[in-house]
Amino acid sequence: MEKLERIIEQVRRLPVKDRRRLIVVLNRSLGNGGKTKKPARKSVSKISPTGRRQAALDAFLAMAGTAHSDYTDVSTDKYRHLAEIYVNG
Repeated sequence: MEKLERIIEQVRRLPVKDRRRLIVVLNRSLGNGGKTKKPARKSVSKISPTGRRQAALDAFLAMAGTAHSDYTDVSTDKYRHLAEIYVNG
């Protein structure tokens, strides 16, 4: 976790141009081919609240399926759980 925090701190120190380049490289490594939306030319204050919410939702949905967890859930181990239920009845 400390490594990640150090990386994030270093990224915050980068110039905006380098941060954008990093985003493109990271997006490519996540498997979406580096297809990122170009930054809006409008200033943030001119974008409507609905537009900002939609942009945030789009960014969130773009990350869907890119994360991995070491923890399993019931659906992953459903046959093991069902077997326990059938045996213990």
